[in-house]
Amino acid sequence: MKKFRVVSRARFTIFLVIICLLVFGMFSMAAGSSTASSESKVQYHAVEIHSGDSLWTIAEDYNKENLDIRQVVADICDVNDIRADEIQPGQMILVPAY
Repeated sequence: MKKFRVVSRARFTIFLVIICLLVFGMFSMAAGSSTASSESKVQYHAVEIHSGDSLWTIAEDYNKENLDIRQVVADICDVNDIRADEIQPGQMILVPAY
């Protein structure tokens, strides 16, 4: 049996680190390729604000699952990065499809 001798400790350490990263990467790819996510991609409705509209009325119109209206308004505000009192006629907002 042939014996090997480490000539450069730094080069050997770098070699081991690279091999470990490659092996870890291969296992990660193999494990990740068979997983399935149960979460579906959130879809949105594009809604134009008309005179007299409020986020509360829009939330009531698009709340098909009878969720708490306060949560629907909060979701609309989060998605659009606005406050409920900041909407104006002609503005386009995204409303999550529930």
